Amino acid sequence: MKHPLFLLGLTAIILLIGCKKEKLTCEIVSPKDGATLSIYEDLVVKVEANNTKSTVTSVTVYLDNLPYPCNTTAPYTAIIRTEFLTLGKHTIKAVVVNKEGTKVESFIIVNIVDGGGSDGFVIDAKNIQNSSSMIATAYALIYYEEDVEPVVLVSTKYQNNSFKLTLPATVANKFLCSVGENFYTHDDWVSNNSAKIGVAYLKAWNSGKNYIGQFWYCYMESPSGSPTLYNVFEDYVYADRDFNWKGKEISEFGFVYESDCSFKKGWNIIYYVSKFNGGNSSWLQGYYSKKPSEVTMEWHYFEDTKSAKKSFFEGSKFHISKPNTKSLH
Repeated sequence: MKHPLFLLGLTAIILLIGCKKEKLTCEIVSPKDGATLSIYEDLVVKVEANNTKSTVTSVTVYLDNLPYPCNTTAPYTAIIRTEFLTLGKHTIKAVVVNKEGTKVESFIIVNIVDGGGSDGFVIDAKNIQNSSSMIATAYALIYYEEDVEPVVLVSTKYQNNSFKLTLPATVANKFLCSVGENFYTHDDWVSNNSAKIGVAYLKAWNSGKNYIGQFWYCYMESPSGSPTLYNVFEDYVYADRDFNWKGKEISEFGFVYESDCSFKKGWNIIYYVSKFNGGNSSWLQGYYSKKPSEVTMEWHYFEDTKSAKKSFFEGSKFHISKPNTKSLH
């Protein structure tokens, strides 16, 4: 039989082990250390704090020593606007404090760029037709609100009749507009009118950073001596969630308006199709997720015209006004 003092000591050891405090931890789980982010996407910082034996009283995120409060419950998150930051590397620090006053910190470095970041949507335009020696820079704009200047998402050097740029993998909500308010169609064609979109299109600067024209990946058919026009244009639409845009309407004059688009969260390629037959005055205007199989598309440059200054949007409407050339409507 064990001595009572021995059993008392064993019980004390067990109690001491059971009461051992868990170490307070602080980890920045997103973004990852060394991540590259676009200046036009919100910087979302997520922090994990592990201390089950005590209560976390505060979590604060610092960007270059400027504090940004997190929400008060896990997961601890701070959202930082980036469009006012300087390009280059920035330090993010997270500080966790518990009710005993214990403080734990962690650090990461992120790189802010004016392009699309490491996971963006790449547009690789090659062998551009009708190019001009005046073009110095290709850039992408996003329209998001009526009567508000569009935002330049990214720019890149134009050379050898080609350019390559990367749109941001995510676009901040403030640069998007409501689908329900801005689609150039019936609201009941849209499966979720709470969805938001932003439309990017590609333009050209000369060496003085003056707008001189725009780029389109397209198919244009206008047979000589024929009243038939058949045009297909590729457009880039960012969506904040999955939704569908489908519907069809025939006007009293027999003109057909149609859409058959399935949007996924992120960037989507949408095809604008216009078919006109002057012989029988039939006309189709449509927007589709699927490219017409019978067309072969190529890159074109269009010099500045009045109708070229607005492309996918007319004001805030989800509608394309294409460059004014004799091959287009």
